[in-house]
Amino acid sequence: MPGALRAHALAAKGFMPPDEGDALYEAALAAGLALPGLPFVEVGSYCGRSTVWLGAAARACATIVFTVDHHRGSEENQVGWEWHDPTDVDPRVGKMDTLPQFRSTIHDAGLEDVVIAIVGHSPVVARYWRTPAAF
Repeated sequence: MPGALRAHALAAKGFMPPDEGDALYEAALAAGLALPGLPFVEVGSYCGRSTVWLGAAARACATIVFTVDHHRGSEENQVGWEWHDPTDVDPRVGKMDTLPQFRSTIHDAGLEDVVIAIVGHSPVVARYWRTPAAF
């Protein structure tokens, strides 16, 4: 993975350890090379840390990554739980909103041309998804 993109991944807010991110990149790269032209799909992207690794692999394979996330945080991100971060709460509605941080992560990494965010609950999106994926 290009060093600058790996640095962006490591700088992004998230929970993925570097060795797992590197393994994710390698697995996505192998899948993309084995199934050229098919996109990658990520379910759950939080603030984009893992997405940077996937975006780097997508760029290397000349494909794209669709990320599916409602960006309202999972259970452990909610108030009172261990991984809650009050800076992720939209004060207008009092709910988590990681989409702005996700977008900043992808922009700062220069991956907006290969990462497409789908904002919604994965079971709803899955009901309408028909595109084969490499990863």
